[in-house]
Amino acid sequence: CLATAGRLLAAGAAVTGAPGDPSPLAKAMDGADVGFLQLFADAGADFNRRPEPLIFTALFWYASVEASPPAQRAAQETRSLGAMEFVLAHGADPDLAAAGRWDAVEDASRRPYMAGETPLAVAARYGWTDVAQLLLRYGADPAASGITAEDGTPVPPSEIARRAGHARLAMLLRQQERHHPAGTTAMAAAASG
Repeated sequence: CLATAGRLLAAGAAVTGAPGDPSPLAKAMDGADVGFLQLFADAGADFNRRPEPLIFTALFWYASVEASPPAQRAAQETRSLGAMEFVLAHGADPDLAAAGRWDAVEDASRRPYMAGETPLAVAARYGWTDVAQLLLRYGADPAASGITAEDGTPVPPSEIARRAGHARLAMLLRQQERHHPAGTTAMAAAASG
């Protein structure tokens, strides 16, 4: 209950969990509970704190929505995007790269797979246009992915989307790269790679 959580926070309760345990912040994000997220934001919570920055918790929750029954999916997507927008509006870094071992289990079969990638790169891989647009609206660098080719050149999210077969999203991201100051450098590197 929000009132109880508010009293606990006022009494000095921590919003970060013990190492290895999900924090109250992550649990609020996992449930897309904007009421609790607001309470934690008001208490000065750092939405970028490691080991579980909320933007990545939001991406995991968004991925789980895709497995929902179709009748529930639209409402859950809206709720998930609303919570993601809340944390972005309250300081979550849209360009924060996932830790190399995000949850101590690097598993390429896991959805969404994230290891050293930006949220925009994850959205590009899975074709999440609505997530990509939200991240871009909150200042995500359209050329930053956290991924490099074998020769060391950066791979922009537009190329990740193209390789994954998401042509429309790739085109949107390429257009954003052209209008972003860092985009011309990344596009030139991708073209030569």
